[in-house]
Amino acid sequence: MIRLDELPWFARLLRSQGNFGFGLAPIDPEFVTYLEAVAAEASSAMDRP
Repeated sequence: MIRLDELPWFARLLRSQGNFGFGLAPIDPEFVTYLEAVAAEASSAMDRP
């Protein structure tokens, strides 16, 4: 499992989304970059023996 809540930018993402109270709102490109990096890292970690 990927723990986003431990990442330094996650609290700002959560605030920008209103704590996901109304579903997802458009996500700022800054956070898209962070999320893509986390996904890439997780993907490469799964490829390691």
